[in-house]
Amino acid sequence: MAGALNAIRYARTNCVPLLGTCGGFQHMVLEYARNVLGLADADHAEENPSASVLMVVPLTCSVSETTNTFRLVPESRVAALYGKEEIEETYGTCNYGVNPAWAPLLEQNELRTVGVDTEGVSRIMELDSPADQGASSGGGRLRP
Repeated sequence: MAGALNAIRYARTNCVPLLGTCGGFQHMVLEYARNVLGLADADHAEENPSASVLMVVPLTCSVSETTNTFRLVPESRVAALYGKEEIEETYGTCNYGVNPAWAPLLEQNELRTVGVDTEGVSRIMELDSPADQGASSGGGRLRP
């Protein structure tokens, strides 16, 4: 995981465009929590279930091998790419996502939710930065 987090940090700090899906989404959230928010103990429930700061946790409803509807935030980069504010995407395998308890802290900073599922759970996030950086849980096939 260290190599992935280093690459994500490099992209974030050097304004390199980056898109993370499924595991990439999860790693982008961890990198941001650790290096921007200062939550050094932020971790992934699959890797370290006893971590003091579980930033990525099992989804209450797996999105594996399903087609889901997502509402996009108007004027987000992802909404601009799709040209609409509601999309349907088919997922591969994904069982983890952002811990809802920590989502407000992410939202108070530059990593914001720009797409939610029908239950209102964060599934697509963008980093407010000069580079195009975004993440989607579940390995959705992002297609315009």
